[in-house]
Amino acid sequence: MLPEYVYIDGTSDTKFRLMPKYYLYVENDGHFTYLEDAPVELKHDKYFLLNLIKVIKEVAMKPNNGSSGIGFVHLRYENDTIFWNDDVLTEVELVEKQDLLRGYIVIEYIHQHEQHRKVWPSSENTLRIVAVREMNDKYNGGDVRIISSYVRFGTKVSKGVCNMAAGGLNLSFDWETGKYGNFMNRHLKYCPDGNIRLFEHPDTHVSIIGEYIPHLDKIKAAVYEVCNHLSSLEYYGLDIIVEQDSVRVLEVNSLPGLDSIQILNGPIFRNPLAAPFFERKLKLKGILK
Repeated sequence: MLPEYVYIDGTSDTKFRLMPKYYLYVENDGHFTYLEDAPVELKHDKYFLLNLIKVIKEVAMKPNNGSSGIGFVHLRYENDTIFWNDDVLTEVELVEKQDLLRGYIVIEYIHQHEQHRKVWPSSENTLRIVAVREMNDKYNGGDVRIISSYVRFGTKVSKGVCNMAAGGLNLSFDWETGKYGNFMNRHLKYCPDGNIRLFEHPDTHVSIIGEYIPHLDKIKAAVYEVCNHLSSLEYYGLDIIVEQDSVRVLEVNSLPGLDSIQILNGPIFRNPLAAPFFERKLKLKGILK
């Protein structure tokens, strides 16, 4: 388990919580496993989730084995009303509906930086940082290299999901400087012939192209902290939300897809940081000589 707080350069003004709070995991057979941040004062019964949102007010729920944002639920309690994404539920309906949450994890809902909210305010938008561990020296544990970095925004087509596969919008940024490149989308509504470069969000008509991502130093510190902690992995896809004052690492994917990377950055074997890694893996499998 990663430490609750990370200190960058030992200074208090760069302290941030690395991971969200973890409340509950619903096992595949429906049993509840209470995680480290589950409030101790709440009774462990079928009303736990209901009582949790009455105390916490909102949580994020997603399937442990899902992809492309499918199955994500923003569960919240506002003005004595329960919202399951945009659907209003009664207390009885929530207790009945929670039986569908097999293999789901329930965690803290994180709110994004204003810069990203102005582009797409209807759901939270995440960074995807893809890294490889290049074993150029067999004794040093490998060097972490960032092969792609981009922000993923929801759209009306994607119903708020930020993954490009669901119709979301991706915006690359330079890992060294933090400067944004162009929007990319491959959904048929926006481009009947395939991928397209856009210069603003097609629904909100907001653009941050040419601006710089906030908290780049904290993003870098979090990425390298996680990659070096999980030192046995060689291929990482980190999902991060930039908050107003800090950053949070939501999850680490051990086998991130290459589609969005190549749409944004071109063929993987033309990427000078990525090509050596994948060539080495293909040689180990005997596919390349």
